[in-house]
Amino acid sequence: MAFNLADLFEHIADAVPGREALYAEGRTLTYRELDRRANRLAHHFAAAGIGAGDHVGCHLMNGPEYLETMLALLKIRAVPINVNFRYVRDELRYLYDNADLVGLVYDTEFAGRVAAVLPDVPRLRHLLAVGPGGDLPAGSLRYEEALAVRPDDRAGFPARSADDLVIIYTGGTTGLPKGVVWRHEDLLFGGMSAGAEGLTAPEDAGPRAAAADPLVMFAAPPLMHGTSVLASFITFLGGGKVCLVRRYSGDAAVRVIREQGCQTMMIVGDAMAVPLLEALDALDADTRALPSLRIIASAGALLSPAVRARLGAHLPELYIVDSFGSTETGHSGAGMDGNRHFTVNDTTTVLDADLAPVTPAAAWWARWPAAATSPSATTGTRPRPPAPSSKPAASAGPCPATRPRWTPTAPSASSAAARSASTPAARRSTPKRSKPPSRPTRRSPTRSSRASPTPAGGSGSPRCSSCTPPRTA
Repeated sequence: MAFNLADLFEHIADAVPGREALYAEGRTLTYRELDRRANRLAHHFAAAGIGAGDHVGCHLMNGPEYLETMLALLKIRAVPINVNFRYVRDELRYLYDNADLVGLVYDTEFAGRVAAVLPDVPRLRHLLAVGPGGDLPAGSLRYEEALAVRPDDRAGFPARSADDLVIIYTGGTTGLPKGVVWRHEDLLFGGMSAGAEGLTAPEDAGPRAAAADPLVMFAAPPLMHGTSVLASFITFLGGGKVCLVRRYSGDAAVRVIREQGCQTMMIVGDAMAVPLLEALDALDADTRALPSLRIIASAGALLSPAVRARLGAHLPELYIVDSFGSTETGHSGAGMDGNRHFTVNDTTTVLDADLAPVTPAAAWWARWPAAATSPSATTGTRPRPPAPSSKPAASAGPCPATRPRWTPTAPSASSAAARSASTPAARRSTPKRSKPPSRPTRRSPTRSSRASPTPAGGSGSPRCSSCTPPRTA
């Protein structure tokens, strides 16, 4: 029984083909339409010689093309790589090289930056440009033209594996970006755990989504941020609709939430909550309500008490959740009371400075106890799945924390809140094994051996530099 993200999406698309899956800037795609466009792109990549284990960068703003590209690559067992669109020449040169990119799907807005880096990354051989614009790097093909000449069926796609990979690059806020290597199955149960709750067999994904009351979720952060991608896939797993804006602003958030009836919103801390509040402040008292919005979940940065209070004043019925995790850990816990009290999940153990288990209120370190091996790949040596090792790894190492308070049992919450709250920022540790009841064996991801060992900022960071929108507040 193999849990593969592409297989799961296809099961869901077959079960709810006419249901709306994606909205972005006035454009809506059903599950059938999204699946068929991803099929076309997958056939294009395959014809270009891109296949299992090859790394392809997603250098894109938020839009349908980002998720289409991810799905297309997963369908042919290739590996999507998130690229921070704020990076300039030297940063892009580092990431393109470190990630061993052989292909790149890029927004034409960044054509100049891509052209400047190409001479330094000879491995990068296939370019696909999204959007208008005439001055493109040599060899670039147009995205829509590439799709138009390919079939929209699934014929010829390879059999997939739970060991197929996704790599999520950290933001590099406190060191060089690192590529964190996840097996599909581990990312499903570690990074998308609420979306996979109760899922015992891959073929159950379709009927499960068909029976669900679908949520409409606004993924506010850039998709190049792991938080937004994982939130999107959690929504897909429930047969819900993902809403996107190309560039986040408070006004855009209010517009999308109202137009699409968004029930949940994923953000990254105060940097994204404050523009929403400013937009609400600017409205007349009679027009400030967002009647559909029930949940705001923050991952990657904590919401400050002052911002929580302002959100509560504007939206008294709002359920606010802070998720705890990192790119290298997946979802580790959540705080829901506004007092920085976090409840850890069943794969997290709190240790003291001597790495001994402690009781609540004495925590210095967070550690994820497990002992399974990860794929022996790094972002410097392109993994060719499946190649899992069967040797047990050494025990996991500690991950610095900031004296978190925690409770041993989770507070009750609605299923909708739990689904949104479970989107992590990520997963960090050395290889390990965890085998929850009735779930497949989980493996932790592998961190790039070529990247800096300095950890990137986690959910305790005051702000997320990779997705902080320009603002004056």
